[in-house]
Amino acid sequence: MMFKNAKEAVYYIENLKGIKSDFERAKNLFAKYGNFQNELKCIHVAGTDGKGSTTNFIRSILQNANYKVGTFTSPYLEVHNDRIRINNNFISDEDFLFIANKFYEDITSRNYAFFEIDTLIALYYIYISEVDYAVIEVGIGGRLDATNVITPILSLITNIGYDHMDKLGNTLEKIAYEKAGIIKNGVPVIVGCNVALNAKEVIKSEAIKRQAYFIESSCPKNVFINDEYLHFTLENDNYITSCMALYQSENASLAISAINYLVNKKIINVSKKAIFNGIKDTFWLGRFEKMFEKPRVYIDGAHNIHGVSALVITIKQFIDKGYNPKIVFSALKDKETSKMIEKFLSLTKDVYVTEFDFYRSKKAIEIAGNYDVIVQEDWKILIKDLISQSADNDIIIITGSLYFISQVRPFLLEIRGEKNE
Repeated sequence: MMFKNAKEAVYYIENLKGIKSDFERAKNLFAKYGNFQNELKCIHVAGTDGKGSTTNFIRSILQNANYKVGTFTSPYLEVHNDRIRINNNFISDEDFLFIANKFYEDITSRNYAFFEIDTLIALYYIYISEVDYAVIEVGIGGRLDATNVITPILSLITNIGYDHMDKLGNTLEKIAYEKAGIIKNGVPVIVGCNVALNAKEVIKSEAIKRQAYFIESSCPKNVFINDEYLHFTLENDNYITSCMALYQSENASLAISAINYLVNKKIINVSKKAIFNGIKDTFWLGRFEKMFEKPRVYIDGAHNIHGVSALVITIKQFIDKGYNPKIVFSALKDKETSKMIEKFLSLTKDVYVTEFDFYRSKKAIEIAGNYDVIVQEDWKILIKDLISQSADNDIIIITGSLYFISQVRPFLLEIRGEKNE
């Protein structure tokens, strides 16, 4: 038996989500196929937030320097295929089907979890594509994540915040320990500039144990939004990017620090111009992405308190420019939404909570709790009404779970198409 088409394969794989992940099982699965992933030159990216953006900044810089780059990120925002890319091009349905059928027996045995299979398909596709470098985003945590089967040339940890505490622990130190699990013996690790000191000490301690060189990324300075670009300075060099949220300056800075380290070690050959253009050219869907100009509508996958805190800083810049924010929020069941709601209410009274069709989606009424927010269970009606009733100085920010954003984005594109007809 074989899968008849990519849609059937994706459907089957996504229905493996109920199976609990097991790292030893993932290691055995890759060993079964000769550990082909060991042939890849990988950069491994962990952290609470910013993993996908940092991955994409690195990919863009390397691509600007004429390297062939494979990436694996999650979750998907448009289609399942967008998690797996070569030079930012999604894996085709034909290639996905071919590889899914290669591992058909493993997939249909139901002995492996969804993310284990997706990681197998992604790394195999990147391997047979003969890339120069692969940039691999951790799914959850690091130590027990399926992507930890790789031995990278460099490890990155973007930041440490409270998320997935049921799996990673309820203190920053415990979460940092899990993230630091991606550090391999003798492989350098670079941490983001704003990692909390107690978390940073845990990571540093794990690096020392593994004789891994520990590096702190430089922090961006002079960060501001102007002319539809985010501007920042890093070590006396000026950069711009169309990723407009202020927090992206930190993700970009970590990516630049990684590239500079590899350049200094003569592992890669990348010019300053390629770095500048790579940062400028980078665009990442669903991260403070502008969907409409009039009214201004942005979508942002801020799905934990760390991400929401970063988003709030960006929204404040728009308030300072005279905009009135209207915030639409939805989340998953396992999120501490009360703290996020409080952050939004500190900015505006126009906070709307909703829900979406996903088995882990939290009910709007539960998100609202006792807070003075507006509840509208049907997010499509809510968004359409907000767009049609907005004033010139309104800015609509739709945020929360990336699974929510992945449903909102095509809906907004459809509305945009209707308005442009």
